[in-house]
Amino acid sequence: TFTPLYKNETALWWGRGMRPPAVPECGFKGLQCPADFFKEYKGWVIAAGVIFSASIIGTIVGIVYFIRVKKREEERLNKMWQIPFTSLEAMEKKKTEASFYSTQSRPSTASSVRRGAKSETRNFVFFLHDGETIVAHKHECRLRIEPKDKQHWRVLREFDNENINRFIGLCLDGPQMLSLWKYCSRGSIDDVIEKNSSKMDGFFVYLLLKDIVHLHLVRDCWTERPSERPTIIQVRDQLRGMRTTKCTNLMDYVFSMMEKYAASLEEEVEQRTKELVVEKKKSDILLHRMLPKQVAEKLKLGQSVEPESFESVTVFFSDVVSFTTIAARGSPLQVVNLLNNLYMTFDSIIDAHDVYK
Repeated sequence: TFTPLYKNETALWWGRGMRPPAVPECGFKGLQCPADFFKEYKGWVIAAGVIFSASIIGTIVGIVYFIRVKKREEERLNKMWQIPFTSLEAMEKKKTEASFYSTQSRPSTASSVRRGAKSETRNFVFFLHDGETIVAHKHECRLRIEPKDKQHWRVLREFDNENINRFIGLCLDGPQMLSLWKYCSRGSIDDVIEKNSSKMDGFFVYLLLKDIVHLHLVRDCWTERPSERPTIIQVRDQLRGMRTTKCTNLMDYVFSMMEKYAASLEEEVEQRTKELVVEKKKSDILLHRMLPKQVAEKLKLGQSVEPESFESVTVFFSDVVSFTTIAARGSPLQVVNLLNNLYMTFDSIIDAHDVYK
C-alpha cells in the first residue's frame, strides 16, 4: 500500500507543477514521437484546401453569373417596352378615318378620340409598328423613371387578354413622351353603345350586367365582417344563375350582330347597285337617241369629238301627216307613246344602215 505524505503535487514537482509521465512522449530513446498531423496528411489537407477554394470561387462565379444573367434579362425585357421613335411610322389620315376605337375604358378620353380627326388629335396619334396599327397617347411631361416603374411596365407588357387593351410600350426618345397601346379597330363596348348600331336586346343587357354581378359577388365575399359575407349556398345560387347555354362572350355576341348588320348593308348596297345599273342603262339609251353612238361613247370617256367631213350626204326630212288632228283626238300620253314609237323606228333603221341621226 502506497500512502503519499504530500498533499500539493505542484509544490513537490518543481519546474512543471505536475507529475512526470511514466514513459516519455517520444520514448526513452526518443524514437517514438508522434507524427506531425500536417506532415502525415499533407496530401489530404492540400486536396481539401483546393476543393474548398474551388467551391468558394465557384459559388462567387455562380452568383456573379446569375446576377449578370438576371440583369441582361431585365435589360432585354426593358427593351421590349422601350420603343424607339425611329421604329414608329406615321399613318396617313385616310387609313384611319374609317375606323373607331377606344384606347382605355374611360369615356372622356375615348369619346374625344372618336369625335375628333382619326389621324391625330390633341392627346392621341396613330402609328405603324412592326406592321401593326397602334395608338400613341401623348404626355406633356416626362416622368422620372424608377426601378419599380420599370418592373411595373415589364409586368404590364406581358398582359395579353381579349378583355384588356394590350400595352405595347413607351417611347422616350421622341419629341414628347408617348405611351403606346394596341389599336382596337372594332372599338369597345362604350363605342358600340354610343354608336347605337346594334340592337340592345335582353341578352345583350344580360351580358353587360353579368360581369358587374360577378364583381359585386367577389366584393361581398371579401368583406371584413364575416357576418356580412354571403353563404356558400348564396354564392352557388348566384353563380348558377349566371350560367347560360347561349354564347357567353359579350364581344363575340356584339361581333355577330355587327356581322349581321354588315351583311344587311351588303344586300342593300347590292340592291342599290342593281338599281343604279338599270338607271345607267336608261340614261345610255336616252343619250344614244340624242347623239350618235360613237360620239356618246367618246363623251362618256371624257374624250373630245373630232369633226368629220363626208363627200356626199343624204338629208332625210319627215312629217307626220295630220299630226295636229291626231294630237287633238288622243290623250297626251298617247301622243308621247306615238312619237316615242316613231323615233324608235327611225333609230332602228338608222342603226341598220350605219348612218348618223
